[in-house]
Amino acid sequence: MKYAILGPRKAIFRISETEPQSLGDNVTFVEVSDEIAELVIAGQKPETRQLYFLIDGVLKTQKEYIESIRPKAPRIQTKLQIMLRLEAMGKWTTFKTVLSNLPAIAQDAWELSQHIDESHPLFTANKPALLTALGITEQQLSSIFDK
Repeated sequence: MKYAILGPRKAIFRISETEPQSLGDNVTFVEVSDEIAELVIAGQKPETRQLYFLIDGVLKTQKEYIESIRPKAPRIQTKLQIMLRLEAMGKWTTFKTVLSNLPAIAQDAWELSQHIDESHPLFTANKPALLTALGITEQQLSSIFDK
């Protein structure tokens, strides 16, 4: 067994063959498998220069780590674009019927909004009903919000 020396954000600074005795502030260590140790050591070579993070026992590259902490941009679409995309799917007429059967607050939100945010609680709460009534997959519904 080897030990990974971790910084404050769980970046692996180095691999140690022996259990560390004295570490600086915000520096910890954790036992890692030989396989993880080999990957980290290989990544530290000048020709590869790959920084790894150990998050909840899962080894992540720097790119994977940054993606996991980066705030996700809101997925917002105009009602016109939603209408055009549903029409292209042959679902616009069905959507209008579905909308009339949703709770009044959801109908009002549709009428008063210029844009629809995929992550808005009213949208997410009514998503299962939309999927069922429109007969589409979650991926198809999500694609309506693609830029």
